[in-house]
Amino acid sequence: MNKEELLKLEKEEIIEVLFAVIEQLTARISELEARLNQNSKNSSNPPSSDKFDKPKPKSLRKPSGKKAGGQHGHKGNSLQIIQNPTDYTVHNPNECANCVHANTCTATKHIGETRYVVDAVVETTTTAHQVLYTLCPKADKVIEGKFPDHVTGTIQYGVNLEAIAISLNTVGAVSINRTHEILSSVFNVPISTGTISNMVSACAKIVQPSVDEIKEAVAKSPVINNDETGTRVEKKNFWAHVSSTALLTYIAIHCKRGRAAMDAIGVLLNYCGTSIHDCLAAYFTYDGMRHGLCNAHLLRELTAVVENTKQMWAQDLISLLIEMKTHKENLISKGKQKPSQKMLEEYSNRYDELLTCALEQNPILPKVNNRKPKRGKTA
Repeated sequence: MNKEELLKLEKEEIIEVLFAVIEQLTARISELEARLNQNSKNSSNPPSSDKFDKPKPKSLRKPSGKKAGGQHGHKGNSLQIIQNPTDYTVHNPNECANCVHANTCTATKHIGETRYVVDAVVETTTTAHQVLYTLCPKADKVIEGKFPDHVTGTIQYGVNLEAIAISLNTVGAVSINRTHEILSSVFNVPISTGTISNMVSACAKIVQPSVDEIKEAVAKSPVINNDETGTRVEKKNFWAHVSSTALLTYIAIHCKRGRAAMDAIGVLLNYCGTSIHDCLAAYFTYDGMRHGLCNAHLLRELTAVVENTKQMWAQDLISLLIEMKTHKENLISKGKQKPSQKMLEEYSNRYDELLTCALEQNPILPKVNNRKPKRGKTA
């Protein structure tokens, strides 16, 4: 509405319009302030976006009053001796070094204490495969041996070296250039970046049938978790789309984040189960599935509400969600699948009460010029 149209209105109408505009601008300012306050602890932003202004570590767990560290009766996970010692080093008392009686008191020496050092030895081996020719008196001709199927060239890299190169580049997410540097310096093996790339490509072809089986199994699971995270591919921004269950994880890389990418990947295209995800709008365009919101994302968003608006219903909802999660974990540990009907009703009532409180403190703003105002995350 421009100035001329505003002046044609009655005084009461002008006041009403101005109040609506003020509310809209106030909401916009609050939204921009909240956006400036976003970090990896109160939003879906990755930790890398925090840069040098990293937030202090926060925990949603309430203090238990117990001392930090392992509790009484807890079985530790310290380093254990998993094999017999391969070498022994004996340390005599310093006083025995130049003692004239060193050889005469040997019988009195005994082991007082033993300490173990577990280490790894980096060793490169070269195996020469030799084919022998021999004159066979039975066949009356020269016969020859055969190379194993995996020995195909005059000189090549062994399966262990290939496994290390592929693991560094894929599981370890080490670039091909860095992998080349590590193998060249640690193992003193002149392996090129092109060779490493070929190793990874050959391995990808071998495991492709297994990857397809994982994708099919995930797409048929009754409940799956979905997420997407940015990644760099050849110096460009791509998206890693993840679909997982408790036992399986399927990851696909695509240049886009939304519905077009999800359709191309295919996991969600005909999915009919329950999909747990963040609030990305693209997920809600799939009508054939049930939708559930990820608790981790909800907790971060609620943390932002507490920090930016000081509305305590958000803190109470955080406590309720964590309480329900803990209750579920305790039931599972006892072999139970779900809580009692009474407990479900109690949780549901508390949840509804908190949402009612949230709506009272964040009412839906009136339309301005027949247009819905933009709603922030709190609303």
